Amino acid sequence: MGAAVLLWARAPFASRNFWGEDGALLFAQAMEHGWIKPITSSLGGYFLFLPRVLSPVATLGPLEVAPAVMFSMCALVLGWFAVTVVLAGDRHLDQPLSRVALAFVPVLLPIVGFEVIGGLANLHFLMLCPAAVILVGRQESRGRQVNDVALITMAGLTSPLTLGLAPLVALRLWWDWRVYQTRSPAPVVVGWALGITVQLAMIATLAEDRDLSSDRSVAKAGFLFLERVVSFNLLPLWPGISAADETVG
Repeated sequence: MGAAVLLWARAPFASRNFWGEDGALLFAQAMEHGWIKPITSSLGGYFLFLPRVLSPVATLGPLEVAPAVMFSMCALVLGWFAVTVVLAGDRHLDQPLSRVALAFVPVLLPIVGFEVIGGLANLHFLMLCPAAVILVGRQESRGRQVNDVALITMAGLTSPLTLGLAPLVALRLWWDWRVYQTRSPAPVVVGWALGITVQLAMIATLAEDRDLSSDRSVAKAGFLFLERVVSFNLLPLWPGISAADETVG
């Protein structure tokens, strides 16, 4: 609940309008094709399983409330991420407040000036945080194991960036061998492997070409970080100044 409230406080505009790919792609394609076909449609060269599954819900009601429905689903999912981090993080963070602080990281990321954190299309970035915590965490109860396997599998199905968690997978395998004297992979490791394998297989066989024509230089990346992340979030009045500069330019 706290994560959802923080999300609304930081990005209240996201509940009033479609932003980015949420409207132009996720909602529009859900309206046109329903639930199944969009799941096998790539976006930016990869497949967003979780947003594709959730976005058709917004088509069930009036168009006027569809943005609010999309935002509400995003808030609920972020709440799920936060609860998972709090529970799974007890392996390394003994203090509950430390785990709560870690759980709020995806919501408090200083990127509001660069990306919308209240949109379904960007969940594939935010879910990397709970996915990482799951891989190095504990799943002592049956319920936590089911929850963590579901989330880590969905992370792989939703983002190819989950492949970057491979070092944590190796660390988890080593820990389990050292502590439990077992070489069998933990269920969360199996879920990670399944999700990312399906994602990569779909990219190899079904994905449309990703547009790489835009400027992706290190200099531009550095400028965008300073302008959109550091300045936008830390310098007073900077959003207005930046917008004025763009208008003049």
